[in-house]
Amino acid sequence: MTHIFSHFWFWLLCIALYVLTRHVSVFMAILLSCLGIFCIVCIWFFAVGYRKGLANKALRILKHIPYVKRWAIPFVEKHEEQLNTIDQQIAALHKQSRTTFYSAVLLELLCRVLSAFEVYFILRVLMPQVNFLDCLFIIAFTTLIANMLFFMPLQLGGREGGFLMSVTGLGMTTSAAVFIALIVRIRELVWTGIGLLLIKIGKSKRVNED
Repeated sequence: MTHIFSHFWFWLLCIALYVLTRHVSVFMAILLSCLGIFCIVCIWFFAVGYRKGLANKALRILKHIPYVKRWAIPFVEKHEEQLNTIDQQIAALHKQSRTTFYSAVLLELLCRVLSAFEVYFILRVLMPQVNFLDCLFIIAFTTLIANMLFFMPLQLGGREGGFLMSVTGLGMTTSAAVFIALIVRIRELVWTGIGLLLIKIGKSKRVNED
């Protein structure tokens, strides 16, 4: 929840920065207004959810969505007690330790901002004149597209498409977008491989100890 909550704040921050630092056409003004309203509504929804719980509210919404409700209704009925427990724990975190809660949200938001440095260092190879603000916009738009296509395994194609649209939208070349997408995907695969290897090593140690 904190991860998703910080994303909405990050997108809202980037919308404000784009309006303040770029020429905004009529089309972009409409698009950014819609995105801004969407982010504000979602932030409000999460803020209410943190005070009163969110699991039951979210699943109640899913119960009214065609096709999804076939899965949501029996799931809610079967796990009602567990969902109530989750809501109580979410509300308890916000009420009992607000400093911890806000610190977690700020750290997540900082991570979103710092992740733009990866794109910045990659683009420096091709475009020494690139600035950090452009990289921040690239990350914001790419993560927005990737989250909209959350149902795709490993977000294959979605994230690459996001890089392509955001990079070219800022007046950069298509080759730069492909280069960023390739390096980022390779980095993810390398760290995924390292993680799986560590899991395998950990399991082997436990088996030997038993």
